[in-house]
Amino acid sequence: MNYNSEVAMSSPRVVVVEDEAPIRRGVCDALRTSGYHVTEAPDGEKGLHEAIQLGVELVLLEMGHKVAPGSGVAAAQRVWAQAVPQGNMT
Repeated sequence: MNYNSEVAMSSPRVVVVEDEAPIRRGVCDALRTSGYHVTEAPDGEKGLHEAIQLGVELVLLEMGHKVAPGSGVAAAQRVWAQAVPQGNMT
């Protein structure tokens, strides 16, 4: 295992859900610079999938982010939010 792999495995894991790519990149860059292992997601469905697959410690969501009704993602987010801390960005 190389140094970068060890750092990534020991760093807190965060998923950033933001549909505007420049904002998402800026937030992710700042978190990475601060030592977090960051995964980017352009929408709630992708973010939920990544968070479950990776077992993250935090999900940062865009405050006005919309989840498509009937997709099952909104219900899954409510259940999943009980286990994973979430923060909202404005």
